[in-house]
Amino acid sequence: MDLSALIDEFRNQSGDHGVPAFWPDPTVTAFLNRAEHEAAERAKLLPDKTTASVVNVPLVIGQTDYLLHPSIFDVVGVWLSRGGTDPRRWQVCRSLEGDISYDQQHRPTQAGWAREFDVYGEPGQLRLRLDRAPAEAGGSLQLEVYRYPLMEMEDGGDEPEIAPRHHDGLIYWALKIAYETRDMEGSASAR
Repeated sequence: MDLSALIDEFRNQSGDHGVPAFWPDPTVTAFLNRAEHEAAERAKLLPDKTTASVVNVPLVIGQTDYLLHPSIFDVVGVWLSRGGTDPRRWQVCRSLEGDISYDQQHRPTQAGWAREFDVYGEPGQLRLRLDRAPAEAGGSLQLEVYRYPLMEMEDGGDEPEIAPRHHDGLIYWALKIAYETRDMEGSASAR
């Protein structure tokens, strides 16, 4: 379903057929975008390991801390590529945040190719920290992540990024958001 169809179904489900509509189209669109965002996180509906702008992280000599793409809310795998003529990739293991903090405090000059990583921060400001800083240029990390939609729906022809089988759930969540709005008209029993 595209955005126009989702809005029409929202209106059918809510009985919002008045002129003007009780919830204008931009408001319903915002409800549906919030619903898709929530569904992507709760059910982990948008796994990604191929969108280069999201999952590729170039390594910088001497740097252990990297800000991730704002759409990422969880990192489930990291692979390191040394670059140059070496086509191999190595998996970097996830560690507890305290372990890497301890290593960095007690061995602050440790350099080389990372063996462990941890993730910290809030979604939108999520950071990945390596156990050691690269000593050579040309390396990169390839991430496997769960993320939020890259673009919000705006035009009638826009479609949610989550799979079509979950679109009905977007309508139900948008209705939940609409009915949570505290106002006298929206909760009136005669409506």
